[in-house]
Amino acid sequence: MGALATLQAHGYIFKYAREEMQDDIRIQVMNNRIQISYQSVYMGQIAPHVRLMIDSNQDTYFSAEEIQSFFNQVRERVNQQLRGFRVQLNQSPLTVQLVQIDSPTLLVDSLLAPLTLEMNFRVEGFDLTDGLYELRFDPRIFFVVGSEIVQLAKALVEFTDDQEKAIARYVQIRVTGNGAIRFLNTYPGRLRHSGKMVYIFGVFYDKTVLQIQEGQFPDFRFQFLVGEME
Repeated sequence: MGALATLQAHGYIFKYAREEMQDDIRIQVMNNRIQISYQSVYMGQIAPHVRLMIDSNQDTYFSAEEIQSFFNQVRERVNQQLRGFRVQLNQSPLTVQLVQIDSPTLLVDSLLAPLTLEMNFRVEGFDLTDGLYELRFDPRIFFVVGSEIVQLAKALVEFTDDQEKAIARYVQIRVTGNGAIRFLNTYPGRLRHSGKMVYIFGVFYDKTVLQIQEGQFPDFRFQFLVGEME
């Protein structure tokens, strides 16, 4: 069975800055796993602080080993945090894991250059057959990576609270699906049909990455039916 659904997202900074964010989330619901690809663009001054953390020997040269070591450290910290976030399929708890993280803009040497992170998550432990399903998750899982990087920067290279505030977000998620899947409803958000495609829109949070543990956020959930379309 191929991909059953694709989710996409677009986010904006609006609380502390005017720059448009370019956050994209794609979630593919497969018959036995969920694959999440997330590209997030962090404005502000986080990028040079990340380069300082990676350059462990301070020779201003970024080796592949230094970069890999840093992102391995981030991945391990993120996966520890992800154990505390809700992901359920038909009320059965599932575990989400960060399997890969990279930054195509990491070596752009500019104080004003954004930091782009490309992340791949995976959820496993189920098998889909024909029938009705509800997928629900805590939307804060998408901020855990940014939170851990900022925590490291504040601990290691004097990243300040004021600099952190420039990374506020306001994210809207759009869901599309076709083939053997029919979207029935979603919360929060709404459904819109356009031809053979179905779109789900919902706004979920407006918090800085370090406030995710303090806020109360509704689970994002949607129901879908697996089987032949009428």
